[in-house]
Amino acid sequence: AWDGKDYNKAVVSTQSTGSVHDTDKDGFMDGLELLNSFGDHRSKKIDENYTAELYEKDLQTYVDIVDLTLKDFDKNNDGLISFSEYIGQVKRAGVDAPGTQS
Repeated sequence: AWDGKDYNKAVVSTQSTGSVHDTDKDGFMDGLELLNSFGDHRSKKIDENYTAELYEKDLQTYVDIVDLTLKDFDKNNDGLISFSEYIGQVKRAGVDAPGTQS
């Protein structure tokens, strides 16, 4: 399983402000949208060297990242990350979120 090191940076670098990955346009990021924001890992399955074992390992890594992200960012525990929760956590982590630099 993924050890969680530097996951805030990983999340920030892949999420931008969240709007690109908010596929249902409800103003929130849910677990599935977070998972999809890490790229289409399923496309690797067409590579003959990408075994089912590697796929499952990668998928579990992404699921672990999503779980940690929700735990850390979702302050009201509703299973969704709002823009304010996202910005608040990014600022606490000391990282500039895109579009929020002063």
